Amino acid sequence: GLMRLLLSLPLLLLSHGSSAATSHGSSAAAAAPPHALHPLLTSLRSVRERLTRRRKKRILILISDTGGGHRASAQALAGLIGRQHGESIEVSIVDVWTNYAPYPFNRMVSQYRYMQSRPLLWGTMYRTSAFPPTRFLFNSAQRLLAKSGIRACIAQHEPDLVISMHPLCQTVPLQALASLAHDGPSPSSVASPPRRGIRVRWRPRRRAGTSGGEARGRVPFVTVVTDLGAAHPLWLHPGVDLCFVPSSSFVRAAKSKGLTDAQLRLHGLPVRHDFAVQRRRGAAARRELGLHADRKTVLVVGGGDGVGRLGAIVCAVAAELGGRA
Repeated sequence: GLMRLLLSLPLLLLSHGSSAATSHGSSAAAAAPPHALHPLLTSLRSVRERLTRRRKKRILILISDTGGGHRASAQALAGLIGRQHGESIEVSIVDVWTNYAPYPFNRMVSQYRYMQSRPLLWGTMYRTSAFPPTRFLFNSAQRLLAKSGIRACIAQHEPDLVISMHPLCQTVPLQALASLAHDGPSPSSVASPPRRGIRVRWRPRRRAGTSGGEARGRVPFVTVVTDLGAAHPLWLHPGVDLCFVPSSSFVRAAKSKGLTDAQLRLHGLPVRHDFAVQRRRGAAARRELGLHADRKTVLVVGGGDGVGRLGAIVCAVAAELGGRA
């Protein structure tokens, strides 16, 4: 198409100039002096370099900074992609609700911090958002108020793949992707902030033989679950192309929400490279950590911010396991 023609024009002109000089000698040089083509060649080389840079694949990771675990997992995944693919893939991690949603959704981080120290309020919010009628109302409010902002986020980043690493980044982003694939971005959604290089109207390409979102022409969408505990329904959307889950309990919950075996991948949690390369095992690790070699060890976690009454949980676990001994 047009892009291929632009990419090949400098080479065609250079080869044409070389053959002309060989065929016609000094008469060709007199008819077309080298400096006459220099500005055009320089301009075309510049266009070619810009288009080449734009061919770098882009991944957009959507999170909310409600707790430290979502961003930490996203950074772990981005680091792995960088080590495996170098500069050929550009990864952007975006707190889409803080940066692109209106009030009150852009206050999620402060609201989360308020609730995490109030277990009763936190539990009420968790159970309410999992209850189907209230979950439907919540998703409807998000779609009504925040869909245009999330559309703008996706249009500005022009991703080849979108990865959700937060339970609130499934429903509305999928709807925004579907509308972008159908309508293309509106002028207002690509006006700010400007990106480097030249602006090309963003529209995902359709490819034969694909399934899921790609078959419908939208950008592929993947969920990477970053919770180990109970499977909140907001994590599990049957419209995703793939869903990476950390446990068999999540697999069962996902199937109950309509996801298929073809969509599910049981892969644990993303782990930073510094943790993955640790080689201390068994007795050596126990000695270094000051653990008893003849006793089992239980690790209790409460998310990046330690949500919940961890002290009470530890005591309850110890009492339960002590009673079994």
